[in-house]
Amino acid sequence: MKRYDYVDNQSSVLVEYTKKGHVTQSMIRPHVHKSYEIYYLLEGERYYFIHNTTYHVKKGMLVLIEPSVIHRTISSGRPEHERLLINIEEEELKRFASGFGTYDWFEGFVTNHPVISLDITKQSALREMMFTIYNWYRDNPIDNRQRIMLKIMEVLIFINDTQKEIDEKKEPKLEVEDPMFTRISQVVQYINEHYGEVMSLESLAKQFYFSSYYLSRNFKKTTGFNLKEYINQVRILEAEKKLAQENRPISEISREVGFESQTHFGRVFKQYKGISPSVYRKKIMS
Repeated sequence: MKRYDYVDNQSSVLVEYTKKGHVTQSMIRPHVHKSYEIYYLLEGERYYFIHNTTYHVKKGMLVLIEPSVIHRTISSGRPEHERLLINIEEEELKRFASGFGTYDWFEGFVTNHPVISLDITKQSALREMMFTIYNWYRDNPIDNRQRIMLKIMEVLIFINDTQKEIDEKKEPKLEVEDPMFTRISQVVQYINEHYGEVMSLESLAKQFYFSSYYLSRNFKKTTGFNLKEYINQVRILEAEKKLAQENRPISEISREVGFESQTHFGRVFKQYKGISPSVYRKKIMS
């Protein structure tokens, strides 16, 4: 496996190139971040779980992830793959692009098509742009910062224009067409909407007419998460928002997002965020 990460500490940008061989790998942990993510699959194929839907991503497809959206790549059974990835925070780009007018740089991410199939011409154009960004990062991310940002802006314009073409053609979503994936997606949607309620593997299995074994096995296969892990991730994401936006007691917020005790909430929150809820709130408010 080859992996190269270049992070410019003066900006909120990450550029990453990865080539993986014969070892079957998925994202190790639940994956959520505050940046926009551009994921371009150069070779191979992957399943990609985004929010509540699983997509079959193939060579030449582009994946767009908005901030604070749960997502995870999953092996499709053919682990060999190669991809380029760019993460950029909105405020960082807005600061750099302040003199370019009121253009909505991230318009293409607010869409029903987070996975885009590109024709050969567009594949070639995107590959060239993203490898140019990657190579500039590899060589000198600090000195090359301005032209990196300009090229990222070019990529974002490319994405916006491509999404407009897709909308005009009314193309369908590229989600996996499989009855099992569809049924598990219904469970995911329920969790996303009812995270504050008491739920367990057994209760969800009964509600959706699965056996506990079937739900546990196929939830993992479809989303890349085990069921408890996913429920906790959704609850912690909602807790983050409330801690940052509301001044209510932490105990009240912990109950509202579905934790039976503040102690349990604190332990899970620290597991995912690395700090306690109280420290997180102080950090956000400062």
